[in-house]
Amino acid sequence: MILSQILDIGNILNGGNNQKGQADGYNLDILKSIDKVKDTNNKSLLVTVCTKVKNVDESMENLKKKYFSNVNNASKSAIAEVNGALAKLKKEIKENLAILKEISTLKDKFYVEAEKRLNKCNGLILDLEKDFNDNVKMVDEVIASFGIEAKDPKSKNPEEFFKLIDEFMDQVDKFTPKTEPKKIKRKHDVGAKIS
Repeated sequence: MILSQILDIGNILNGGNNQKGQADGYNLDILKSIDKVKDTNNKSLLVTVCTKVKNVDESMENLKKKYFSNVNNASKSAIAEVNGALAKLKKEIKENLAILKEISTLKDKFYVEAEKRLNKCNGLILDLEKDFNDNVKMVDEVIASFGIEAKDPKSKNPEEFFKLIDEFMDQVDKFTPKTEPKKIKRKHDVGAKIS
């Protein structure tokens, strides 16, 4: 709803312009500076958007905590580093298995135990790599659902994308009007004796 309202307001603001007045979407980089767009009363456009959305849906409060609590962690993840670490582990296990094969003629207790453990580690690394690749695919699908193409730097560096969403949700929570707690109606005057 928030992204839709930003599009609607952008189309209204650009209504007199044949080239921009009827946009079907916008680049998400606009979210970095949306709070800097002000109305004539010097009020942020994001205040207007958040207020409008809150009027339609009262539950639109503390959205980051409710729905985006893990985006901050995702913005700190280092997918390239994890991929590199997995590749390094696979290489080291392969090298150790090769060294072990050189002494395979001994077939003593050490050899048998070492081979068993290295093969177990190799299996665990392969499972981790599969889970990691599944997660990377899921991240790519999320980013693509926002219209970011694979050649875009945000697709190559998902941390940047999640940081953008994280910072935007901070702004949304900041500018969303808070629901005032309901006051308790008293049946007696303050200070009056209750019997």
